Amino acid sequence: MQNTIAINWFEIIKVGAEIFLSVVAIIISIIAIKQTKKQTELSNKQHLFDRRLNNYHIIESLLSQYKNSRNVITSLDKQNFTWEIYCGYYLETTFLKDVEHVVDNPLNFDNRIAFNEKCVWLHRVALETELIFTGESAKQFKKFCLCYCDLLNALFYNTSLAAYEIEKKLAEQTGKELSEMYFTDPEQDVSEIVDRIDNLYSDIVNTSAERNILNQIKL
Repeated sequence: MQNTIAINWFEIIKVGAEIFLSVVAIIISIIAIKQTKKQTELSNKQHLFDRRLNNYHIIESLLSQYKNSRNVITSLDKQNFTWEIYCGYYLETTFLKDVEHVVDNPLNFDNRIAFNEKCVWLHRVALETELIFTGESAKQFKKFCLCYCDLLNALFYNTSLAAYEIEKKLAEQTGKELSEMYFTDPEQDVSEIVDRIDNLYSDIVNTSAERNILNQIKL
């Protein structure tokens, strides 16, 4: 009778120990899941912070360069004006400087590819900015970035067209064969784009959009 009772107590202790270990395992799993979730949230916040900071720096540099270029272009002697100079001013930023050289030889195939790739990248930055920031300021930043891209495209087109016309005249004078390039449009009127980007820039300044965007860059 005593042995039977002893065995029953042993089984009870054994079962209790198993239950206790199971509970401990569940608690450990819950803690691990919470820690993983927390780490994931921190990682996502860090990634969002990095993307916001990166895009802010890009568009802030465009805003700054537009302001400086607008003042310079306005005071530029019209006799010394060329599309090459005009386009060069707007490419003179930290994030566009690697394609600044394209205006020196806009008809070169590699230069044209490099310029187009940079415009595609800038377009992607604009669209991403509206996704990672919130509010009207994000839309203003996106519109300005897209308009800046439109301005670059128009200026580079006119730069290329002007360079082609010069090459064409030289070819006619020297009899040199010129590779055929197709410019479907005449020189583009950039005044409408300039007016549009100027309005967007003024809106950003007047509504403190840059400050609103900057306030969203935090962990």
